[in-house]
Amino acid sequence: MSQWRQDPLTGRWVVIAEGRHRRPDEFAPAVAGPAAGETCPFCPGHEHMTTPEITARGRRERAPAGGPGWRMRVFGNMFPAVRPGDGGPLGEAPWPARPGRGHHEVVVFTPEHGGGLHTLADDDLAELLLLLRERMADLAACPEVAHVLPFFNQGGEAGATLAHPHGQIIATPLVPQLVATKLERMRQWRGEGGGCLLCDLLAREEATGERIVAAGDGALVLAPWASRFPCELLAAPRRHVDGPVAGSPEDCTAVARVLGPALRALAAVRPEPPLNMILHAGPAGGPEDEFHWHLEILPRWTRLAGFEAGSGFAINSLAPETAARRLREEVARCAS
Repeated sequence: MSQWRQDPLTGRWVVIAEGRHRRPDEFAPAVAGPAAGETCPFCPGHEHMTTPEITARGRRERAPAGGPGWRMRVFGNMFPAVRPGDGGPLGEAPWPARPGRGHHEVVVFTPEHGGGLHTLADDDLAELLLLLRERMADLAACPEVAHVLPFFNQGGEAGATLAHPHGQIIATPLVPQLVATKLERMRQWRGEGGGCLLCDLLAREEATGERIVAAGDGALVLAPWASRFPCELLAAPRRHVDGPVAGSPEDCTAVARVLGPALRALAAVRPEPPLNMILHAGPAGGPEDEFHWHLEILPRWTRLAGFEAGSGFAINSLAPETAARRLREEVARCAS
């Protein structure tokens, strides 16, 4: 049983999910997890080791559901942080709390045990974004869901406890604090006479070109002005749209076309790069013109220490301009 609890001092909400301590290596140092062909529950032929399949891509016509032969596969997390209908007592002042409701899914995006996001072809990345779009639409339609957050933990340093490449989707009854802050700043920018803040940023970044890593007709990848991590990236469609659900499949394809080269460039700088990739979209059911969806790619090449944890400030040892220049060179080299 999970529970949402609010910190009385900061207003920050956290999920207390004791069932998660049963996950593989929950409190162990970062490890790769089980090898292919052993006990990996995400490898083909081990479908019985996961919860029931929600959807899949790639099976031949008339192939039985829930078996091998897939390219991508979605199922419920066996150790969910939140779950539908989860109960629990409500807290009273000064300890606000609410039931730990939500949805938690796993997205295995390749049958291959090795590799990661950086080894996917651009077409496969597009298919993955379209699959996320479908799951976000279904989850956002649930009455208790306020926001849907797809994310990927690649490598033990980035929080992965299983080596097989996969992502997760968590749908919550609360809008995450970071998304709410972005939405507030977008509203403020528009209220002060601007348009969409991210649209304006993309246009100005492209005009200077200093932090652009990859550019296409429909999307851009750049190193953000105030990057928190070395080689941090932001990928976004040029077209203003709240999220993939409200947008078109072409938006996902456009993002994949520039995201793929950028991820391969990261892998050229550091092989098998540990990273997090997070998709930020607007609140479920919110106005479709307020937010502009985008992906954050956070290489976990340095450790967060006491100052970062205690202050909320990040210290980045690599300027985004330097990172963008190096990554642009790798994008050009890989394309030649």
